[in-house]
Amino acid sequence: MKSLVILSISCFFLFACNTPKILPESKMKVLVWSLLKDSYDSATGSFKFAGKFTDEDLAPMEQVFKQNNVSRQDFYYTFENYQQDPGKLKILMDSVIAYGGRDMSKPSSVRKPDANRPKSALE
Repeated sequence: MKSLVILSISCFFLFACNTPKILPESKMKVLVWSLLKDSYDSATGSFKFAGKFTDEDLAPMEQVFKQNNVSRQDFYYTFENYQQDPGKLKILMDSVIAYGGRDMSKPSSVRKPDANRPKSALE
């Protein structure tokens, strides 16, 4: 019986340490904007996502998570949390749009370099 209690407590702490955390809105807006920006195809004027993620789509996403020191699990957990509250999701999307507008209005020399984006003839 004593070993069962110890095993239960050990499992609790093991799984409690791995539970995802909710990211702050300031971090989420940067992540969502980076993911949207990376998936936009300027040649066609549309987003690359076509219903299913391929390995080619996941690599830039993983790079965004790595650059921002965020796990994929934390991002998805937080995004699901936002989706359950339409008011919070609207606030997040409004801040993403505002952040993206500011980012795109900066001269390209001031913007953070995007390793995935090919150089245009104008740059």
